[in-house]
Amino acid sequence: MAPKRKAAPERKTSRKKPTIPSIESFFARVPQQENNNNNADDSRRGELQNKSSDTETTVTTQMTSAETEKAPTTATTQMTSAETEKAPTTATTQMTSAETEKAPTTATTQMTSAETEKAPTTATTQMTSAETEKAPTTATTQMTSAETEKAPTTATTQMTSEDTETETPTSANCDCKGCTMKGPTAFQPKDPAVLGTFQNKGRKFLSSWYTDRGWVTLCTQRRKVFCATCRYATQRKLFALSTKVEPAFVTTGFDNYKKAIDKFDTHAESDAHKEAAMKCSAVSGPSISSHINSQITGQQQLHRDGLLKQLTALRYLLRQGLAVRGHLDKDGNLYHLLQTWAADSDVVRSWLQQGRFMSHDTINELITLMGHNVLRSVLERINGNDPAWFAIIADEATDVACNEQLNISIRYVDSNYEVHEDSLGLYQLPSTNAATITNAIKDTLLRTGIPLKLCRGQAYDGAANMQGHRSGVATRIRSEEPAAVPVHCWAHSLNLCLQDVCRQIVSIRDAIDIAKEIDRLINYSPKRKTLFHQLAASGDNDSSGTVKPLCPTRWTVRTEALDSILSNYGTIMDTMHEVNLTTRDDYGLKAGGVLTALEKFDTLFAVRFGHRLFSAAEEVSKTLQKKDLSVQEAVSSVNALKEHYGRLRTDEAFDTFYSATVETARGLNIGEPALPRYRRQPRRLDEGSDPHRHATPKDFYRQVFFQACDLLIGELSQRFDQDFLKPVVAMEKVLLEAANGNDFSGHMDEVMSSVFANDLDQRKLTIHLSMLPDIVKQELPDVKKVTSIRTICSAMSAGSHRTTFSQTHKLLRLYLTIPITSSTSERAFSSLKRLLTYLRSSMTEQRLNNCMLLHVHKDIVDTMDLNAIVTDFVSLNEERMRYFGK
Repeated sequence: MAPKRKAAPERKTSRKKPTIPSIESFFARVPQQENNNNNADDSRRGELQNKSSDTETTVTTQMTSAETEKAPTTATTQMTSAETEKAPTTATTQMTSAETEKAPTTATTQMTSAETEKAPTTATTQMTSAETEKAPTTATTQMTSAETEKAPTTATTQMTSEDTETETPTSANCDCKGCTMKGPTAFQPKDPAVLGTFQNKGRKFLSSWYTDRGWVTLCTQRRKVFCATCRYATQRKLFALSTKVEPAFVTTGFDNYKKAIDKFDTHAESDAHKEAAMKCSAVSGPSISSHINSQITGQQQLHRDGLLKQLTALRYLLRQGLAVRGHLDKDGNLYHLLQTWAADSDVVRSWLQQGRFMSHDTINELITLMGHNVLRSVLERINGNDPAWFAIIADEATDVACNEQLNISIRYVDSNYEVHEDSLGLYQLPSTNAATITNAIKDTLLRTGIPLKLCRGQAYDGAANMQGHRSGVATRIRSEEPAAVPVHCWAHSLNLCLQDVCRQIVSIRDAIDIAKEIDRLINYSPKRKTLFHQLAASGDNDSSGTVKPLCPTRWTVRTEALDSILSNYGTIMDTMHEVNLTTRDDYGLKAGGVLTALEKFDTLFAVRFGHRLFSAAEEVSKTLQKKDLSVQEAVSSVNALKEHYGRLRTDEAFDTFYSATVETARGLNIGEPALPRYRRQPRRLDEGSDPHRHATPKDFYRQVFFQACDLLIGELSQRFDQDFLKPVVAMEKVLLEAANGNDFSGHMDEVMSSVFANDLDQRKLTIHLSMLPDIVKQELPDVKKVTSIRTICSAMSAGSHRTTFSQTHKLLRLYLTIPITSSTSERAFSSLKRLLTYLRSSMTEQRLNNCMLLHVHKDIVDTMDLNAIVTDFVSLNEERMRYFGK
């Protein structure tokens, strides 16, 4: 069992009971004494206060009874020597009465020499009664020698106020450049004239000592060397750990150049210098908050760079019409494109590792912002013209999800006479009647801020709900804006011409049906398609080995399909023969029927004749589908086609065509041409006269040939003669006649009596047009006769003619604004077919519309400012601002 510890003996102390002041004496008002001190005492007192506030010395005050009466007192404590051994004692400072008036007084400690051996002493302050008037007093402590033995002692210093003034570094009063540098900055002159003054006992200061000693600074007034770092740390009271600060490098200065290098190295390795360097770096360098802010800013910039990379990849996919997501997130094109970039980019690698802002909702939000950016750019271009005339182009179609989609495009002309046709997006229709479509168009114009009163044209197809004379879309819009001239799409009209003619010519109609059946028999079966390729490769005839399908809607693009049949005619016959012999199903029977038809001269004649008619119309159709097409160019193309069919309707042209067809038939072992079997008329239709009978097969085919040409010419004249375009044609004649210096007054009256009269000033327009020949001659001296509106546009584009001749400028823009075709909407539906596939049929209408805009307007997407998209995305909520920065 452990022995019991003896109780420590009680210490015998002679403590006096503390005198507790009364409440009245504690709150008693100290009377104000007169200040009879002179100005010198006030100055020294101010210096003492400033210095005493900069030092961490504890002042012990001795006061007389008369001085203490007016000062609030606290308890007086007496301690024995044993109690004072471990208690730190403070040094006593002696001050005059004038110096002590404003100095606070603390407890007065009386200690013997034995009591102060181990006690650290600082300056002890002695003050007179006059000095203590304003100083509050605290408890007075008396300790014996026994109590002070265990207290750690320091050197006891007694100084007057004059002695305290010399405690600060002597360099503080020096006004030389080395002592007035801001912060821990060293003054290191290298001028030999200056360094020559720094010498002591035949030794000089060398400029080579500056190397690797950036703290060495020179005082040119006292010719001494100091440590800029330690001196700055002493002035700022930055020392907290080091007690041995070398005065030679802080206050007195160093000039022992004989041992300079050793002293410099010793000082640089001292703890005090290292602490000063560390503290000065912390004070003069950036703060902790700035370090944190810079780190946060760096992280935010890294996040922004990652988001920019994601937007760049997203822009590429949307521009090309590719899918963004897959069945799983990591199977999508966006993720794998970023993963490919991550191999060479730390930013992308960090972005993928974080895995934030890549969800479905976030991607849809980014697509929406990009789509809105494209739409705003389109609207800025439309509204950037004065006046902002435009034309509406609209068409509807059914997508793969079985939704009726209406595409709305805007045609406008800029100040440089360049025609633009930009799509505004898709509008899902609940119904395809005229009222619904009209409301959709008006709603779209209202949402985009395009006023209907500036509409000067509208182009649609020939459907009854669009072009109906009583309640069609064109009629409804024109009832609100009479200047909105309706135009039936000319490309669609040309397609209808060919369709009507081919249906009336029986041989061409049958040939088209045979071409469709050939396509189904060969291209829809891998087995029969392989057989066709084998026969084409082994045959002696010049075969392309490809059978192209017929376009189901556009008749003007069937030339290639008919050409593939003509170039593979013999191979197709061999294929049909082989299929008929080897196949015992319905396809074998169909192949036999096609073979029988191909072996007839009538089929070969119809295929070649259809190819001849379609090839000329296809070239005109390509011209009519140009977005910058003018009315003059469209009319010229249609007139050229009519003249072509007129030249084709001659005996010479028929004889040449018929002879070539007979030679081709003989080369393919097709029978000679023969008359069709004569059919008796029924009695109910018999008028008593026999129908006309052709003498030879050539006469029969001549009739078919001429009949088709006559029908085409008649259809072209009827469908392209639109009454609503007469004012536009009059504008064209006014411009051409005026440019050639001819009289245009008759056509001018026709223009000013139309719906465009309010858009032009007839008096100014007449004056401006009369000067148009001079402009053309000045800008285009090589032009002898103006035959195209484009020539006038080229002349007006040069110089300041558009401003000087403003009415001519308006007339040109108004003429070019009228649309001729609705092909832009057709192209939009072609893009829709690429975007909305079977696998993407669940896409929402908003996402589909934005993807459509980004895929159609590639020129705007290529120049899109992705930083603006990032700014818009980040500014939507506070969390993103903290993550990406403002």
